[in-house]
Amino acid sequence: MFAYPVTYDPDADALYITVHDAPIASQVSLTPDIIVDETADHRLVGLEILTPADNWPLARTLLAQHGYALDLPANWTDPIR
Repeated sequence: MFAYPVTYDPDADALYITVHDAPIASQVSLTPDIIVDETADHRLVGLEILTPADNWPLARTLLAQHGYALDLPANWTDPIR
């Protein structure tokens, strides 16, 4: 089961996964299409994935390397409201 809130913006073709409810202090671009939001003490707050159909496999691998085992809901390609 997917335990983190997910939003999808079809106009931007962007998927956002919220991992922690905390203030965002900075953003780090892991790739031009994968952006991490983090707290001042570098805790992961969320992850934005542009063009998720192309970039989800890499994003999932990067998250797994940091201890986050995530999988998208079966209907992730539909706008998630």
